[in-house]
Amino acid sequence: MKFGLLFRPQDPPNAANIGRRWAETLDAAEAAEVAGFDGVFVPEHHMMPDGYLPAPMVACGALAARTKRVDVGTTVFLLPYYNPIQVAEQAAMVDVISGGRMRLGCGLGALPEEFALYGLDAKTQISRFEEAIGLVQQAWSGPSWTTTASTSPPPGRSARCRSRRSCGWAPCPTAGCAGRPGSACRGSPTRCTTST
Repeated sequence: MKFGLLFRPQDPPNAANIGRRWAETLDAAEAAEVAGFDGVFVPEHHMMPDGYLPAPMVACGALAARTKRVDVGTTVFLLPYYNPIQVAEQAAMVDVISGGRMRLGCGLGALPEEFALYGLDAKTQISRFEEAIGLVQQAWSGPSWTTTASTSPPPGRSARCRSRRSCGWAPCPTAGCAGRPGSACRGSPTRCTTST
């Protein structure tokens, strides 16, 4: 069994001391590691007056930089709000920074005002989530694939590993591929099968 801590560094009612809260949270992550915890995690919500975390990948990067052993990750990354390829790349980057300790926990989203903020119909949250989680998984582990997903990259772009520890979208090297990735990461986002 493993034990982790969920940090919710908000500062009610109006985020007047949110910088101090974040300094305390980063210190607490270091203390959690020393105390033997296995992971430190953050949530996500948007436009909250108390400074509730709107950028969990940024927070995970900071947590990764301040710790050496514990997993860092999201308890609920609100995946339907984002381009899944950007999510795959950003999570892979935190995984690189942390030496393979990133854990991406995703959720559907629930607050109507957040869907409105992103110009999305809350009725599509399940289909958007299913589509996005599939694309994140494919970006990290799949062989060549094609998609008609609404969140897919533009035609003429392909997924490829730029180095052993990074993934990204690059111009398609051959004419006519129209969004069919040519070389995708296999396994974890930090363990690619090709190197350049």
